[in-house]
Amino acid sequence: MTHHLVLSYELHKKMEVFRPHKAYPVELAQFHSEDYVEFLHRITPDTQHLFAGEMARCVDFSL
Repeated sequence: MTHHLVLSYELHKKMEVFRPHKAYPVELAQFHSEDYVEFLHRITPDTQHLFAGEMARCVDFSL
């Protein structure tokens, strides 16, 4: 929706767009617990079934 509004009002012509870089663990640690950062480092779509217990209290983000 936001993208559509930006294009509709031709705001993209006046904007500078920056692509974000992949966050480093030290950057994530500024906002998240060390356990959560480690969890993100270990989990992949292929290994998510191994972490079912840890993910039980999390929202499903469809990895």
